[in-house]
Amino acid sequence: MGLSFHSNFLVSQPINYTFSNLAGVYSPLVGPTAIPEIYWGADNELSGIYNIGFSFNFGCASYTQFKVSADGWLTFNLGGAVSFADAINDLSGYAGMRPGLAPLWDDLAWNNNNPPQCGYQLSGILPNRILTVQWIKANWKILGTAPGEMSFQIKLYETSDRIEFIYHQETGTMNAPSASIGLAGSVIGDYYSVNAALTTASKAINTQNIATKPAEGKTFRWDPVCALPIELISFTGEKLGNKNLFKWSTATENNNCFFTLEYSGDGISFNEIKKIKGAGNSNSTKHYETMDEPFNSGITYYRLKQTDFNNSYKYSNVLAIDNNLKENNFNLYPNPSDREFSIQLNEVSSVTVYSYEGKLIEQFNAMNENFSFGKDYSAGIYFVKISGTETSSAFKIIKQ
Repeated sequence: MGLSFHSNFLVSQPINYTFSNLAGVYSPLVGPTAIPEIYWGADNELSGIYNIGFSFNFGCASYTQFKVSADGWLTFNLGGAVSFADAINDLSGYAGMRPGLAPLWDDLAWNNNNPPQCGYQLSGILPNRILTVQWIKANWKILGTAPGEMSFQIKLYETSDRIEFIYHQETGTMNAPSASIGLAGSVIGDYYSVNAALTTASKAINTQNIATKPAEGKTFRWDPVCALPIELISFTGEKLGNKNLFKWSTATENNNCFFTLEYSGDGISFNEIKKIKGAGNSNSTKHYETMDEPFNSGITYYRLKQTDFNNSYKYSNVLAIDNNLKENNFNLYPNPSDREFSIQLNEVSSVTVYSYEGKLIEQFNAMNENFSFGKDYSAGIYFVKISGTETSSAFKIIKQ
């Protein structure tokens, strides 16, 4: 059994998130890649296009690139969004930055000559990488001087598609601030807005007058909830000899013309391998499988593209298979589980369990037998690395 992950199809929808207001820690980036369009003296600038580093889903639509504004927002709209509307900071009605994220949207300025004023950094390993975008020592509002009033970050999480805004207070004094903080969906009127007290977020009240510095380390977290027009029960891949086998099952299909299996060497740029005819419309479980002979000896990334009869399409999440691994001598089940997980081994192996954020949960050696673990884990996503004499693989597991 090779690497396998549960995957769901994604399509652009009204944004639907759970909001958490947390006390956290702001950790400044060390050696970030500079975004030079946001510079000392910048006002209203919009950056060029930068790569996220993985496929990120916002509003259940997939994006791989972004732009940032000197006025404290990030957009997935790559087609000519402009940042001329200094004081609008309107999550409900402004079209130029949609779809986008606004950690501190106001008429900001950058008068502290300590570049980079804005930068980004990709960290972690697939499938739990994190993109951090950072604004440093913003003057909130314009006409401020060094040392600035606020620094802040956006973090985008691979796989879970979590969004976080994290804040750091600088020592400068604010000049008539009047900001918005929140999310803007693709369609005008679709948004989440944090209230002026910095405690809750609303889809009905559009707050545009935030004038209080978020507390040191304040973290606003947004976890997505996607309604799925096509229900994909599972999408798995495993290495069998010199080929990779893919299986997927659907619970329902609506207007489904065909699937396309795509591959990539870097997890970003994908190419078509083959098409598989869909069931059209179905309310019963359908099973599919196909094989691929990988084009390299390293890690190959795969995803499914599902195309409707009207030529609209959606993508699954991405699978990764290490073509250098020998066939694994273990089996992990059930996954997801609401109780505990079991592993059936054919050799003595080392088992390491990490939280979604990369924190070590436990590590132990397992003998040649069935054993169980995870009974006391909290609900969430974990990663399990199993290493034997000649095999090593990582699994994502879900505790319900």
